[in-house]
Formats: sequence, structure tokens, C-alpha cells
Amino acid sequence: MMARWHTLPPEVRRRAAQRAGMHLHTLWRNRVDLAHLPLALSCFICSDKDVRWEVPEDRLRHLRFRQSHDAVRRTLIRWHRAEGHALSRREAALFLNGFLKREGLERTAKRQFARELAMEGEQDGAARPAREYAHALRTEAESGHGPYRGWWAPDAGLPAAILASEVDRAERTHAGRPLKQGPRITVFRATLFGKDTLVKRYETGSLAERARYLLRTSRGRRAWAVGETFRVLSIPTPRAYGYLEVRMGRLPLRSYVFTAFETESDTARRWVCRHWRRADDSVKQAFRAALQNALLKLYRAHIYHADTKLANLMAHPMDGCAAPNLQWIDLECVRFGVRPSRHRVIRNLVQLNGSARNAWVTEEERVTFLKEMARWFPFLANPRVTEKIRRWTIARWKKELRTRCGP
Repeated sequence: MMARWHTLPPEVRRRAAQRAGMHLHTLWRNRVDLAHLPLALSCFICSDKDVRWEVPEDRLRHLRFRQSHDAVRRTLIRWHRAEGHALSRREAALFLNGFLKREGLERTAKRQFARELAMEGEQDGAARPAREYAHALRTEAESGHGPYRGWWAPDAGLPAAILASEVDRAERTHAGRPLKQGPRITVFRATLFGKDTLVKRYETGSLAERARYLLRTSRGRRAWAVGETFRVLSIPTPRAYGYLEVRMGRLPLRSYVFTAFETESDTARRWVCRHWRRADDSVKQAFRAALQNALLKLYRAHIYHADTKLANLMAHPMDGCAAPNLQWIDLECVRFGVRPSRHRVIRNLVQLNGSARNAWVTEEERVTFLKEMARWFPFLANPRVTEKIRRWTIARWKKELRTRCGP
């Protein structure tokens, strides 16, 4: 229903939203636990003639007493936060109006309640990911002593020195065949304590660059904390096994992050390279929808990924003729508690656009993707914005050719 909602006529969506609010109020009056219900939009059932709001019988949990107004308020805030990008402002207002219609409130009181609800939802939605991230950093901040500090999630009691010796052995074994090699970053596959692991090593440069880490955590530990936060928020990402810091006093010389190696998956960029041109329209549509949902999950949680190229998405194939599931990687570029501005949304789309070559994806397919994204961000429908994305993408390609840094 999430994918079909914006294809329905506006009057049908508005009528369905108001009826859903009235139905919700009836359930509350009948002492149904609203916190146990699924999110509002997932309860809509679309038929050929109309859209109705129904709740599965197995989700109706009856209470001895009616829920308090505070409990109802928390439920409405949770729904508002989850569906804020799917429903228009008028549809959300009609949903709330349908719920409050039978409470006998005046129009001014309804508007004030709606404003407070939206404000609390925004604040709570922005604060939770940042809290989870800070908790992940703080929880493992003191693990390890001396020149090593680290954490291995499969064995929480493992000393950091033993983890460092295992990583040294893996580096000597896999030094000749890294999966990715750069001036500061090296990625290789290794077996650590019986786990098939993807190891990413971050090097620090000059002494001045190392001194910056007196006031901030290493890139490896930040990537680990982001992975743990994504796991709590149910954002798809490979499982994070842990991290390691090799220090000289208080300065990190290098750091590592360890994640599960997905043998059946590849980057979304390689999937597009191999399958896009011979894929049918249904597979392309499903892939575009998966890509949109991956971005929208971040935006709804007030998370900004500063490098959203296709190479930073892992594609898990479902079968030979279906679009893959997508997972985010390279998480050290993630920021929490950030509401995506127009500039950031456009920048993410330029990164996606620039990482898909012209030989794979046609100009018409790129414009189709922008039109579909315009359902949630109407400013993308402006032809000037489309032209800006095209020019910015060309400038990005030229820079990559000049610096020999591919997408």
C-alpha cells in the first residue's frame, strides 16, 4: 500500500485518511490497545472502488480500561513520525481531525493539538537516532587498555590485544589481494575467529591530522557505532562485528571496523552494470522503489549519509529475475539528528546519478527516478532542479576523471 498510496486520486486519499481517524477513535473507545496496532498507512486496504481502513483481528488487543490520553498522544506521535513523508499535510490533518471529531473540541483546539503533535514528533524523531549513536560510542569507549582499544561483538570478553594479534595475522595473510586499496583506506576479506569478515582499515596521516583525534573518535569506531545504531533502528546494513584502534598514547595510528562478509551479495553499482540492460520494466521499477525506500528510511530518521553512491549500497539478489534488497555500507560518512535540506537531497541524488554510467542507465530512466522521488520532494519536479542535477553530475564525472577517483 505504501507504493500505491500516491497513485490514488487525492479525494480518495483524503476520505480514507479521515475515516481511518474516526475508526481509530472507535477502537480507543472500545478499549483496544492502540500501541499494539500496526502503523496507520499499513492498515489501508485498496480495492477497485475505494480505500478502507481495517485492522487484522490478531492485532486487536483489548484492555480492561481505556488507554489514557497521554498513551494515545504517544501513539499518534509515533504514527506521525513514521508516515510523515508518505502523507501530505492535509491528509495527516484529516486523519487527526477524524480522530478528534468525536471529542467535541473546537477548531482552534484541534489546530493547536496538531501543531504540538507535529513538533513533538519532529523532536523525538530527530533525537532518538542521535541518542542511540551516542550510547553506542559511550558503551564501548573504554574497552581495551594500552596501545590497543577494541571490541569483538561475538565474544564481548575478548581482550583487545588478542584481537589486534588476530588482525595482524589476517593482514599478513591477505596483504596481497585487497578488495579496495586507497591512500588512507584498505578493504580486505579475512577469517577472524572463525567468522568470514570484511575488514576495513583507516590510516591516519600527519601528526597534525592525528592530533584532531584528541577531540574525536577514530573512523573505525564511528563506523562501528553507526552500524550498531542502524541495527537498533532497523535500517539494513551488514552486521557489525566490532572495531579496533591501534594507539600511540592518546593518538590513534590506525583503526579498523569489522563487518560480516556477504558472500551472495555485491555492490548495487555492479548489480546495475551486470543486470540493468537486460532487466524488464518490472525489475527496474522494483529496484528504483528499493533505492527510494533506502533513502527515505534515512531521511525519516533524520539521518544524512554524505556519500550515497551506488558503490556504497550492497545488493542482495532475491532470485535471477527480481530486484535485490539494499543495505548501506561505508557508514563513517553518516550524521545523525540532521534534517535533510534541499541541498543535501540534491547532493545525494547527484551522487546516485553520477555512479550510474550512461552506458547502463538511459537519460529517460534517470528522469523517471527523479519524478518518482518528487512525490516526497515536490521541488524535484522543477525543470531547473533537474538541469542543476544534470550539470552537477557532469562536473562530478570530470572531477573523478581528473583525480582518477571512480564512483
